[in-house]
Amino acid sequence: MATEWGKINELGALVTKEESDKIFDAIAGTKRLYETDAFLLAASGGGGTGSGAVSVMTKMIKERFSNKPVYDLIVLPFEHEEETEERSTFNTAACLKSINASADALFIYDNQRLGRKDGGLNNNFSRINSEIVDPFYDLLCAGEETKRKYIGSKTLDAGDIKQTLTSWTCMGFGRVDVPVFNFPFGKSGFNTKNSQIAKGIQAMEQALASLSLEINPEDAARVLFLVSGPAGEMNMDIVKEIGAHLRKIGA
Repeated sequence: MATEWGKINELGALVTKEESDKIFDAIAGTKRLYETDAFLLAASGGGGTGSGAVSVMTKMIKERFSNKPVYDLIVLPFEHEEETEERSTFNTAACLKSINASADALFIYDNQRLGRKDGGLNNNFSRINSEIVDPFYDLLCAGEETKRKYIGSKTLDAGDIKQTLTSWTCMGFGRVDVPVFNFPFGKSGFNTKNSQIAKGIQAMEQALASLSLEINPEDAARVLFLVSGPAGEMNMDIVKEIGAHLRKIGA
């Protein structure tokens, strides 16, 4: 049976030269290819095709574009899949092992951790997919702002991301609603700033609670956090307080 599972996983790894040429032709046809800072590949770890192909494609892309990092996002199977489909466990283990040797960083998402027991399975899939992609929007847009009035005194750019992301990585995302309009009366500047800091800490706590994989923060070798929001709600004290709070957690 172990051989059979291995074959299922390896089906995805049989990428012919013709198929790889098609993939690279598609990449080369991207209008802003040479402005791209990195590649991000996503696959299910428990399946047969994606779990086998993603490591092969990672190596091929790294060989062709050696100056750009390649990051992989792997989704772990549900508990019921591990219990009823033993090959999903084997495929996931083989996938993670092969990718770890080639990818610059490996994002791990646990389906079971992100899933919700309320609602049907289809609703769960939709919600899980949203939870997976939401954190990447701001991260992938970091450093792309060109209008000076929107660029803060301290910004996160592609260089910061490249220097931080490495090896096994998990993601978290937090969001706090802020008023559309800030009226100049009703609160002092001191109270307003404290309220903004409190919202930043609240968003960070949400991100820690929704990490894509259950981990002990103290075991993290590196931490990267990105804060984004309306200019009127942002200040350097928020960044300082979040950084101090994270250092305290990891101490």
